[in-house]
Amino acid sequence: MAAAGLGLAALALAGLAGGARADGHCGNATMASVAQSVPDLSTLVGVVTSVSEDASQAKTAEPFLEAIQDPSTANVTAFAPVNSAFEPLANATFNAAEVLMFHAVAEAMEEGEGYDTLAGAAAGQLTINGDEVEGPCNTAKVLQSVDVCDSVVHVVDQVLLPAEFCAGASEEDTSKEDYTDGGSGDDAEESNDDSAEDGGEPSEDDAGDDEDDSGNDGGEESEDDAGDDEDDSGNDGGEESADDGGDDGDGEDAD
Repeated sequence: MAAAGLGLAALALAGLAGGARADGHCGNATMASVAQSVPDLSTLVGVVTSVSEDASQAKTAEPFLEAIQDPSTANVTAFAPVNSAFEPLANATFNAAEVLMFHAVAEAMEEGEGYDTLAGAAAGQLTINGDEVEGPCNTAKVLQSVDVCDSVVHVVDQVLLPAEFCAGASEEDTSKEDYTDGGSGDDAEESNDDSAEDGGEPSEDDAGDDEDDSGNDGGEESEDDAGDDEDDSGNDGGEESADDGGDDGDGEDAD
């Protein structure tokens, strides 16, 4: 079924593309009219119609819309994705105007050379190599190529994605890698907990233990210890008490 569809598409494209005349002028055939005649390009035609009917989107895609709708357009290379090419993007959110702009180059393309598209240099380049067209994010197979006056339309099996699509994916991957390599918040907390055990600052509990032990290990004496010293001073050679002084006086009278 798919092969038959592509065969009919090729016949339709070939029949409508014969817009060139012997005098070098083109007929009324445009890339848009060629696409509209091919059933397997109906999704692409629908996207183009939707963009052209939206003022903001139409302004963004204006160079593309002019290129495919103007019969006098010359030396443009356009890429037309088949219906199945849009299926992987069914649930994706993207700017249709920007994607369309990425499907046209404002000159004839030479094989093996990279070209900026109408979307600009930041979107990345397209390169034709044999029966494939390579972009910054994906590679599409060229199913059919048809000349439309002095321009060419390449029917491809994938929607070509500008650089911002794969750049977003790369950033997400990088964030995940950084999170894994750097450790989670839990690991950081464990490191802080281990710091006191491995030579870091002691906790308040540890400091409290040091203060409690100071009296026993040579620190300042407590009030009780000081009191004991004062009590022992009279017994161990300290100043005599009033009673001791009285005994000495009595002994002198006896002599």
